[in-house]
Amino acid sequence: MKERRGCIRLDEEKLFWQNVDVLLVDTINYLKKLISFKSYSEEEKDIVDYIEKTVWTLISLYGNDTVKTERIGNSYLVEFNFNKEETLMLVGHVDIVHENSKKKWSSDPFELNIISWDGETAYEKNLNGKLVWRWTVDMKWFDSLMLTMIKKLLMEESKYNIKFLFYDKEEVWNSGVEEMYKSGKLQEIVEDVDFTIVWEPTDTKVDNEVYTFLWWTIKINGKGWHSSQINIGDTVYSELNSLIHRVSDIQDRYKNELVLNLTKIEADNGSNNTIPSELEIWLNIRCSTSVSTEKLRQEILEEILDNLDFEETVFDEGGGCKTSIISKYLWDIPTNSAKYWSDIAILNKITPAVNWWPGSITQAHNYNETLLVKDLRNYISSLDELLF
Repeated sequence: MKERRGCIRLDEEKLFWQNVDVLLVDTINYLKKLISFKSYSEEEKDIVDYIEKTVWTLISLYGNDTVKTERIGNSYLVEFNFNKEETLMLVGHVDIVHENSKKKWSSDPFELNIISWDGETAYEKNLNGKLVWRWTVDMKWFDSLMLTMIKKLLMEESKYNIKFLFYDKEEVWNSGVEEMYKSGKLQEIVEDVDFTIVWEPTDTKVDNEVYTFLWWTIKINGKGWHSSQINIGDTVYSELNSLIHRVSDIQDRYKNELVLNLTKIEADNGSNNTIPSELEIWLNIRCSTSVSTEKLRQEILEEILDNLDFEETVFDEGGGCKTSIISKYLWDIPTNSAKYWSDIAILNKITPAVNWWPGSITQAHNYNETLLVKDLRNYISSLDELLF
């Protein structure tokens, strides 16, 4: 390996990077930059250009013949081959959801303003010890950590061969992972991978199973009328009320094995004084893989969708990773089932994969997403122990 440009030799710098606080500060510095990119789904080119340029700058700075890279559309793969027996892959998406009204933010969502660091806590204005910007939970923090770990791997060998996959369009249908799976590219990438960690907020637990996801688009028709009129007969709201009760009945029956919600209701009226003649409704269902999908489908068809105009828009079969494989790499970390969709369902078809990351799913996509710096530091320490 080459000596780093400047006066610090590589062996001295390697010792420096064994300090967890150094890794944390470096990651925060990358986070400041990544936060500034408005990398909405299907608009990720600029942030991936930056990641690619950063990686190549690091390679040219440190010099390393164990690493190779590949740009795959707006996804980016970095591979380290240390001639180890096993290979781990770390995966994070680069896209974000929209910030919506900035008035509800305590500060600019595209700026990360850490104003001081005392070796233990990063202090952000008004919220000591927290990082409080959109996408810190989902998912810019981990993209930043991947860049820091790439830098460290250019100086120090891991216990494993390591792959990093930054990918696009996770927040919309047909994610970058799904596209690569359909094209066969993902199978090529994971052919020699023994274990994959996908970053989604899990409260530092391990999500080893993803619920099956079903989504129906329903149309309800009724009498359209001027809103000043009453007793005009059956309106869309009568049927909507009945639909809500039928949905609640099935939810109660399955309890914790099922999450069933009406996630969007859209009217065709285009006016504030008209009772619409049609509603379009999204029925969003997530169920444990222990639930018989066909039985559940039949119940929904008979009890909810009977006599309604509907279309099954999405069906994604859930999947999981064996706990015996997880414990080999992640020790005694508690496991959990993810009720949200995650690309580990796709990955588990071809390689063992889990979600593992601090931060709560209740924070994701919220105004002022919050992560405790101490949780991040603990996570970095655990990941560093895993890799080195």
